[in-house]
Amino acid sequence: MIASQEGAIVLKWLHWRLGLINSLSLADMYGQYIGTSDQAASESNIPLSPHWLYVKPSETKMAQKQWSLQDFEIGKPLGKGKFGRVYLARELKSKFIVALKVIFKEQMEKYKLHHQLKREMEIQTNLRHPNVLRLYGWFHDDDRIYLILEYAHGGELYRQLRKTGHLGERQAATYIASLTQALAYCHEKDVIHRDIKPENLLLDHEGRLKIADFGWSVQSRSKRHTMCGTLDYLAPEMVENKAHDYAVDNWTLGILCYEFLFGVPPFEAESQTDTFRRIMKVDLRFPSTPHVSSEAKNLIIRLLVKDSSKRLSLQKIMEHPWIIKNSDPLGGSSPSGGRYSKPISFITTFCLKLVKSVVEGSLDPNGDPITLPTDEEFDAELTFDLNSRVPSPAKKGRGKGNKKGRGKGNKKPGKGDIPAVPGPGGLGKGRGAKVLSS
Repeated sequence: MIASQEGAIVLKWLHWRLGLINSLSLADMYGQYIGTSDQAASESNIPLSPHWLYVKPSETKMAQKQWSLQDFEIGKPLGKGKFGRVYLARELKSKFIVALKVIFKEQMEKYKLHHQLKREMEIQTNLRHPNVLRLYGWFHDDDRIYLILEYAHGGELYRQLRKTGHLGERQAATYIASLTQALAYCHEKDVIHRDIKPENLLLDHEGRLKIADFGWSVQSRSKRHTMCGTLDYLAPEMVENKAHDYAVDNWTLGILCYEFLFGVPPFEAESQTDTFRRIMKVDLRFPSTPHVSSEAKNLIIRLLVKDSSKRLSLQKIMEHPWIIKNSDPLGGSSPSGGRYSKPISFITTFCLKLVKSVVEGSLDPNGDPITLPTDEEFDAELTFDLNSRVPSPAKKGRGKGNKKGRGKGNKKPGKGDIPAVPGPGGLGKGRGAKVLSS
């Protein structure tokens, strides 16, 4: 335990200053040491909870405060699409790093998506799980709606999958296990996601998976009838216009497991009609390459079952031999097999060295002042572009989202483009979610 006031102050600084660094990574490596005496904590204004380091700074305040754009420093763009853009941002007072999703009201009105966006916000705001991206809060002005989201430094899982072609079994099993746990949590809260796909999954700086888009989610204990989601991931009951429940998410886990291991969805075809046909027949084929174990194929076969009542339950997925054998219990994964997929070199190294020195009692051995990184050093590491601006809504965005295919959709997007808010006709990012029936 760290008993010195100096050590407590250092760790408090880490807790306050590094909204970007998930403090769980520090606790994972030095958890048996991290803590402080009540006296040091009191003198340093550190919460006395023994798990204080596991709580990201200002989350409670974020949910309660009335925010405005003036509260944030806007950084580099993270993504853009049909309805606006997503930016890296930093809350000015706490320096907490977030992703700021900007949605244009004009586009919401045009596609009549007010109710859908409201439902998405209500669902995601109330979810608290390590594998679900946090929605801390929101605000709006005359033209735009702003969502304050957890920043996932590793970006989209889709990009990683396209870069590597397919994943190894350990990495795939880790992602499936993380997704299963997140969906079990959602289902306990009567939330059905209905659009799990690589584009809607993000990775944090440790490679930990996060479900990031709840645009098609619904909170209900009764069966639903809206046909929605993304074509390659639709369950047979949706394709056949039958009522569906949480089991559509279990089906999607089978689709994703196949795609992680083989690089493409199992029922992909040249036309929508052929894809529909293959889904309804459960026309499942395993190519000879890449090599995939029989245990992995067994899990896929037991998930891709037409009768939704006979699909493997989420609990049984976690108990499946392939998951037990291959998944990382900590949830981190990377293409190289290491735990960290995208370490933030300067900040991460500094944090770990600093905590290690506190733990080992070697902090400030000569009585010299502790030198903490300056704001300029942090700004350089975060590659902030402080000259960027949140754009005004364009009257008309150029380009149409692909209804089918993996293309990027808008080759020349208008200024009013943003990803991750689905609407009729598909998203701008290729395999767009489309309302096919309701």
